[in-house]
Amino acid sequence: TWLDSITGETPELYLVGGAVRDILLGRPPGDMDLVSRDAVGLAKRLAVACDAAVVTFEKLRGEPCYRVVERGKPDNYLDLVPMRGGSLEADLARRDFTVNAMALPIASGVIVDTLLDPLQGLEDLRHRCLRMTGPSAFPMDPLRILRAFRLAAELDFEIEAATLATIRHTVPELERTAPERILSELLKFFKAPGSARLTTLLEATGVLGAVLPEITPMQDCPQNAYHHKDVWGHSLLVLENCEQILNHLDEVFGEAGPAVRNHLLQGNRPAILKLAGLLHDLGKPVTRGIREDTGRITFYGHDAVDAEMTETIGRRLR
Repeated sequence: TWLDSITGETPELYLVGGAVRDILLGRPPGDMDLVSRDAVGLAKRLAVACDAAVVTFEKLRGEPCYRVVERGKPDNYLDLVPMRGGSLEADLARRDFTVNAMALPIASGVIVDTLLDPLQGLEDLRHRCLRMTGPSAFPMDPLRILRAFRLAAELDFEIEAATLATIRHTVPELERTAPERILSELLKFFKAPGSARLTTLLEATGVLGAVLPEITPMQDCPQNAYHHKDVWGHSLLVLENCEQILNHLDEVFGEAGPAVRNHLLQGNRPAILKLAGLLHDLGKPVTRGIREDTGRITFYGHDAVDAEMTETIGRRLR
């Protein structure tokens, strides 16, 4: 409906990014991102035609985005960004992953069925492979490190080996990323139905430890005879089982499944439940002790320490 409102002569205009990817995957497109040589002018025209408002912000430092938002419906919006680098090819090369670096031209408000794909994103899409557009992708915006895992979890993709190697090298750059942005990606990651599969890799690359350093002591922290895994392995297992239940609520709860689903799957609740599962024994390494009379490992009071440490994480991530 946004594009229907475009009348008269328009500047060079393209639909880009995740919307193109989702269309090719047969998924409902999410955010609609348009690239234009006159993004601000077109945004103002759309706002007048649709009785909408224009909100200006930066998706990346120094790179403005003009969001046209329907009045009274903040979830209905369209993002217009200026073409970077002087050409569409240069603009696409600055994006995060090849599957997000494809474009479809727009003429007279209609999407033209001519895919522009200079980085072979369609081929990676067919192989369900997440590949960086180039070695500068992550230094340009370190949050893309977390986005790689989030997209892999959402789309059931594999992260390509060279991309993973670059992620490992770039992890320290996450320190310069705003906590609010990190939290947003973490919640999207854990909300995805395939996040448990990738959490081990998220930890192995050093990403999870950089964002949640409190988890590091959980690794190789042995437990008593009631557990067959160390604290970290046990926590991963809780996460996996939590996700399995959330992904099959109707099977688990039978006729109560729809009611349970309507309650548990609202907003960020799936992500928060999974994070609770992953962090529920966060305080065990701090409280670990051994009884002198039996030699048994104990974790007295770990639940209170779990809560305190999780609250600290919450404050840090805003």
